[in-house]
Amino acid sequence: MYSAVLCDDNEIILEGLKAGIDWKSLGIDVIGTAADGQEARQLMERQLPDILITDIRMPLLDGLELTRWAKGRNEQMAVVIISGYDDFQYARQAVRLGVIDYVLKPIDMEEFLGILQKVVARCGQARQMHRYTAAALLRAAAHAEMSDEALERECKRAQLDCGAWLCMVLIELGREHYAAYPEAVRYELEKKLLDFGEAVQRKGGYVTDQSGARLGFFLVGRDRQEVLSRRDEAISAARRFIRSDTLQAEVTLAVSDVFEGIRMAGQCAAQCETAMGYRFLTGLDSTIFYSDIADYSQLDLPAEENEEELDEQLTEAVKRADEEEAGKVLYRLAGYLRQKGGESYLYMMLRVSRLFARLESALFAMGEALSNVFDDPLLELKHITTRGNLDGAMAELEKTVMRLCQYLKSRQSRYSKPVATAMTYIKDHYSQSELSIEDVAAAIYLSTAHFSTLFKNETGVTFTDYLISIRMENAMRMLTGTDQKIYEISVACGYDSAAYFSSAFKKYTGMSPSEFKVSQGGWRHGK
Repeated sequence: MYSAVLCDDNEIILEGLKAGIDWKSLGIDVIGTAADGQEARQLMERQLPDILITDIRMPLLDGLELTRWAKGRNEQMAVVIISGYDDFQYARQAVRLGVIDYVLKPIDMEEFLGILQKVVARCGQARQMHRYTAAALLRAAAHAEMSDEALERECKRAQLDCGAWLCMVLIELGREHYAAYPEAVRYELEKKLLDFGEAVQRKGGYVTDQSGARLGFFLVGRDRQEVLSRRDEAISAARRFIRSDTLQAEVTLAVSDVFEGIRMAGQCAAQCETAMGYRFLTGLDSTIFYSDIADYSQLDLPAEENEEELDEQLTEAVKRADEEEAGKVLYRLAGYLRQKGGESYLYMMLRVSRLFARLESALFAMGEALSNVFDDPLLELKHITTRGNLDGAMAELEKTVMRLCQYLKSRQSRYSKPVATAMTYIKDHYSQSELSIEDVAAAIYLSTAHFSTLFKNETGVTFTDYLISIRMENAMRMLTGTDQKIYEISVACGYDSAAYFSSAFKKYTGMSPSEFKVSQGGWRHGK
């Protein structure tokens, strides 16, 4: 709708114009009438219309002076002059002022309706040009492409209030997983987003960022409350418009604070980008207000928290099958990731991937493997890293960790407490070359003979064979997973002599350490 003011000192003509035309069907809202130019100016000072229809000969302020004043306030205002005087001088002055038409009384209503249709078309062109210019200025302000002085000058030229209140809304569709959507779904979603952008502009918004699955726009108003109202309406409309029963895409909205002054567009844009970075914390189908995360984003990471220590503590808790301790470490890990804010998603992926590698290594040293617990360990990792938010990812990680603890606990329960304790002791001390059956028996307070019999009966292997298997499994892990020299690995596995280690390794695997390394694609080193 376009707003209009009617002005004529003849009350009968004024009422006839207002009542005799179906203004709404033309797309015009008559926001006021005035009996003289001065009254009309006072009316337009409160609310500047898109259209002015005015008589020329009026007391206090005539139609030409009123037009000159109105054009000074809004160069694009559509003006139609009405006069009972067929005076060429009036017509010429009206043309110079840029009026759309000059109508003589008595008014031919059919002719007048044709003029009004032309006025509406001109207003549409003017509004479209204004929106394009205003959007370009907001985009330039958002990217700091001009000085405040130049911005103020250009805003004045474009009839954009430089002191207006504004905020920005940024919409993204399923950022992390968008590429996984079928092409037809992506096309339909992007079309919906494009259509919504056009709807935003029809409602008076200014689209400044639009590409594929992303739409950014500014909402501008005369005061803070007007912008807040437009913002809430736009957010609700976006949720209704973009989503449907068949297109359940993840739609994330980031919303800036409301600022006074077009020069603050850059601050709005920066806040939206920051808020969008927190989508992993809030969920990929949420509305993130910068005001809700501003304090949170400024938190410092606790100096006492250490990434390596968290990983190590969680690994040790799993090795002990200590579910309670593992839960506590996971809670601290979630807090650490939450404090990383916008970087949480990347950190989570890196941390969980590294944690899986550490757990695999720890299990390998225990004679176990992730594949003993999960059908597809990589799929298990994917389940965690593709969750839409931090809480979901941590919940999946907790399930995985608890399954590991329960598996190891069930394995341990197969043995009596003395044997289970002895096995843990051996795994913790296998690198000591002097480790003997007497040492282990003493550690669990049994005689050597009793322990030897008990261990063989429950595990099916002798103490010596079990110790060799632990040392060899760890040696194979180090040969394929590190760049250590063979003599360094021999020492780390409890062999003082590299030659003796090589002999024992070949007896266990059928290959020398060097041959094994090559067969597994490991680093190539000499002895």
